Amino acid sequence: MSVYIKQLSKEDEKNQKLFDFISNLPVDDSGGFRNPWHYTEGHENFSEWIDLMLKIDKGEYIVEREAKQHSIYWIYIEQIPIGIGKIRQLTEEEKKFAGHIGYYIAPPYRGKGFATEVTKLLIAEAKQNKNIEKVIISIEPENLASRRIAEKCGAKLEKIIENVAYKYTI
Repeated sequence: MSVYIKQLSKEDEKNQKLFDFISNLPVDDSGGFRNPWHYTEGHENFSEWIDLMLKIDKGEYIVEREAKQHSIYWIYIEQIPIGIGKIRQLTEEEKKFAGHIGYYIAPPYRGKGFATEVTKLLIAEAKQNKNIEKVIISIEPENLASRRIAEKCGAKLEKIIENVAYKYTI
């Protein structure tokens, strides 16, 4: 099984599997993933939610505690959504505390190497299509799995920020 990423689009509002996945995403995850746009409405409002996400992608709507602009990617295996990824366009100020890449893999798919593959895909996407020359990955210190993944993908530890984050760069 190979993993792939697909950027959010208006067509996603018709995807029942994606709707089911999004409806069950946690607000917070023990790995540090924060979902500021937790979706709990019925399917009839999913189109509006997709429109809001597309505005966030363009920087037209800002979410509290998030970078001003970030692109959303669905993570799939064989047309089954297993996670969500983000590539953030960071201002110089945001680079002090945030990373360009974030992801969430649903618990049944963890420990199978998918996060490493997704991280590689997001790094390539950030460099090739988002014009990010130096990709920053910010990881909470206790998240050893994500730190190992970043290192497997060629990231180098640049600094530790006051026991709040390990900052890696590629």
